[in-house]
Amino acid sequence: MNEASMSEPEVGPLQESPEPRAGVTETDPIREILRRRARELAKTPDAEVGGARLMEILEFSLGPERYAFETSFVREVFPLIEITPLPNVPPYILGVVNVRGRILSVMDIRRLMDFVNVGLTNLNKAIILHNGEMELAVLADEIAGVYAIDGDQGQRALATLSGKREEYLKGVTQDRVVVLDAEKLLASEDLLVRSGL
Repeated sequence: MNEASMSEPEVGPLQESPEPRAGVTETDPIREILRRRARELAKTPDAEVGGARLMEILEFSLGPERYAFETSFVREVFPLIEITPLPNVPPYILGVVNVRGRILSVMDIRRLMDFVNVGLTNLNKAIILHNGEMELAVLADEIAGVYAIDGDQGQRALATLSGKREEYLKGVTQDRVVVLDAEKLLASEDLLVRSGL
């Protein structure tokens, strides 16, 4: 009898434990909180917050001019050491650069948009843009940083811009940062450097 009574407490809890677990509802609110947090963390930078559409941008400078791209199109920034020039390419394509085995075209935004061409400095960097199908390096003097702006505020275009200047312009912030349309740049046939040239 003593042996049987000693074995019953061991078997009892093991048989009863699955039943409460199957009907437990106290963890459901916890799971819902975790799901809600996961959804919040998964939101893209271009999201609605308090009625405003936020857009995360990487600001950079070329001489006195300030530009920006949406960070969703920026793969990385790296120091630009050497550019290999190419013949028969548009003047805004400075050449190509080798980035860890990937050969990328290097573009000067100022030449593409016919802005005043300021000489290069010793602190040049390249911003690699990508969209899954194409990669392109864009010349930059300095990287100012990454921050979010209200995508619905600011000027959509400048009255003085036309042609390519207007085509690749996404908008101008209140601080006069020119936000360029990386998606259109990457999709442009004009920026392809073909191996047969």
